[in-house]
Amino acid sequence: MKSIWLLISSASLLLIAVLMPNLPFPSKKYDYFFMVDITRSMNVQDYQNDNGDPVSRLEKVKADALIAIQKLPCGSRVGLGVFTERMPTLLYTPMEVCADYPEIRESIRRIDWRMAWV
Repeated sequence: MKSIWLLISSASLLLIAVLMPNLPFPSKKYDYFFMVDITRSMNVQDYQNDNGDPVSRLEKVKADALIAIQKLPCGSRVGLGVFTERMPTLLYTPMEVCADYPEIRESIRRIDWRMAWV
């Protein structure tokens, strides 16, 4: 008799777990804005990649930004801008990192010092 009640209660709890909608659990979400310097000084190769080859400051910043974005939880948002001399420019307002990751990744990869306007 006891095993039947245990089986019925287990089946009931399983049914509730399957049919119950997802509960909204609070999770951490972050909003970041990356402002990248694209002046000529960012062409200096004073960093090294994993192979020990010299890497420019700009390439280092771009790689570090992509690593940081990959570590963000879904729901977080990232915006991007560039500046040269004293003129900042917004490339885009913060976008959700999981849904828009291909666009974010490609826009960071395409940042180049030749985009400078001063």
